[in-house]
Amino acid sequence: MKLSQWYKVLGASLVACGMLAPEHAQAINIPLADPSFEAYVLTTPGAGGYAYSNKYASTSAWIGRPGAGNYQNAGPQGSNWIYSASYAEAGAVTKRPAPRTGTQAMHGRGLMSGQKLATTFEAGATYTFSVYAQGDNDSQLLGPPYGWQSRIFLHIYDASLYGNDLGPNGEDYEVTGENSLTYNEEEYNPISPSFTYFPHDRFAPSEPIPPDGAQTHPGNFVNRPNGATAAQSQAAWQKISVSHLVLPGSPEVGKPIGVAFQAFLDGAVDDAALTKVDPGDLNGDFVLNSLDWNILRTNQLADLSSMPVSQSYFLGDLNGDGQNNHADFLIFKTSYDASNGAGAFVAMVAAVPEPSAALLAALAGVGLLVRRRNK
Repeated sequence: MKLSQWYKVLGASLVACGMLAPEHAQAINIPLADPSFEAYVLTTPGAGGYAYSNKYASTSAWIGRPGAGNYQNAGPQGSNWIYSASYAEAGAVTKRPAPRTGTQAMHGRGLMSGQKLATTFEAGATYTFSVYAQGDNDSQLLGPPYGWQSRIFLHIYDASLYGNDLGPNGEDYEVTGENSLTYNEEEYNPISPSFTYFPHDRFAPSEPIPPDGAQTHPGNFVNRPNGATAAQSQAAWQKISVSHLVLPGSPEVGKPIGVAFQAFLDGAVDDAALTKVDPGDLNGDFVLNSLDWNILRTNQLADLSSMPVSQSYFLGDLNGDGQNNHADFLIFKTSYDASNGAGAFVAMVAAVPEPSAALLAALAGVGLLVRRRNK
């Protein structure tokens, strides 16, 4: 039996008996603190069932602006606010979205809420931050320019300069008292050159990203009729997300991950999540599978040094050295097994037609050595 045929038969047999798993790469969950806004428990029923960050900041990981005053200044209304089901559909105030899960959700005041993670950015990994979102049911009744207030922007950012709290535009500040704030805009500010952030998302891929300060937005986000029931409201949540690929050599490599959302005055969010796809997603479909392996294999030993990393990465240059070689193979194999389970790479390759001589040499280099005794 040829070595390549033996290898394929072995892999297929191991898959059949359950010792190896076929390719079903799953994005790796990176836990967020208080993803469903339930950590701070609201106890006041009805129209009083809400709290600003001066109340929930000490309990919830989501930070914003505490204090007192109008939402355009420092104040309890100067933060996005947590509300309970009693303040939503079928409750005392029927225009707010019923929480998707649990009994609480977050409503916008046009400002930023975010959190800094201990997890750091990994070169070659793709990160996706998502929330479920919807608007109030009366946004369409008010007409322009009010419909735009249901917008929600998502951000993934380098949080190495991140402080303890977020201002209306993402600036960091220190709290010197419940109603007194000291700003440090250079430490955390989307407008400042010292702040690194990645593109925000919108409600649907077909919707353009509006310019900063825009007061209108095509396809205003209103997804249920006035007077909707709690069940209709719960069914209306839409998942939105933003993703970021950390190219090899990027300045954010090794820096703490930050996630944030900017929820406008009629927007609400629930059930936030952050996931990671390990290095090797060469076709950008957020999974590691044989399609990515085919791209890597097709470009084996290619000289990609004339290309920028933003192009060479997708041809198999996983470490950014301008080559697709054995080092990139090792990165891919390690990532594939990390995402799919030990031995998954061997099982996947076993299903790929006739591995090349270069592949067999690479496999031998990582410990797969088959000896056949001649008779």
